[in-house]
Amino acid sequence: MKFSLMTYSLVPLMRTGEMKLEDVVRFAADEGFEAIELLMFDFSRPAGEITGLLDKYGMKISCIDAFVDLAAGKEDVYAENIALGKRIVDQAEELSAPMVMLVPAFADQIQSEAEKLSVLPKIIQALQEITAYAQSKQITVTIENYPDLRVPFCSLAEIETILRQVPGLKLTLDCGNMLVAGDDPLEACERLGKVMVNAHLKDWQVTADESGTLCADGRYLKPAVHGQGIIDYRSLFRKMLEQGYDGYLAFEYEGEHNCKEAARQGIRYLRTELNRLLNSRG
Repeated sequence: MKFSLMTYSLVPLMRTGEMKLEDVVRFAADEGFEAIELLMFDFSRPAGEITGLLDKYGMKISCIDAFVDLAAGKEDVYAENIALGKRIVDQAEELSAPMVMLVPAFADQIQSEAEKLSVLPKIIQALQEITAYAQSKQITVTIENYPDLRVPFCSLAEIETILRQVPGLKLTLDCGNMLVAGDDPLEACERLGKVMVNAHLKDWQVTADESGTLCADGRYLKPAVHGQGIIDYRSLFRKMLEQGYDGYLAFEYEGEHNCKEAARQGIRYLRTELNRLLNSRG
């Protein structure tokens, strides 16, 4: 297993102008990450510009992430967003990225439990079309279990429902997000290990602050620096190894601390835990 850095983790500094994409790629290389997981929010950026930066620092893309509303109510917008999903696949091909991860709906546009259920068939239909297109280009499409109870792809059961109905679709397992729906990350690894091709590593802490992420059990979670939260990473890595997982471990941080320092501290912790486990196995 190798570590990749999610550019999402440094987006706050990119938004303020403190870091540009080249700074993120350089940072990832300097901190020993083997690849970056690219959040694609500028679809006009030339592929050659990105590949030039990657080549300059000896990096590659492990996955491209994008938010695409595949639950849009207006049929013309729905069709446009399916086409956008296909263009993201084309970009992955241009950037030699092996996979894309789509977040296929926006939680703030789903207003009720009934609407949550009603948009699911549209999401599945769109993912079927995009995934089939991607397979024709040897690109893998994945979804993650998203940390919001309003979307129909938060819980382990919801993710399994979608995966069963979309041939070729794979899973990016977000181990921390599993807690939002009250699911066990270790159980998820065991049940979905055969379709897991990517993993997101974040840490959470329980908070009384209701501005945090609401969980199914009524608790609220907020981001923590890796190793200071409630995720048992050694057990998680052990389970992944038992399941034969050999893909990327994508570092994700979205808390209030300085992004770069949190990434440096967090990746040291994760590497230490993984190396201790590997050494103990001989």
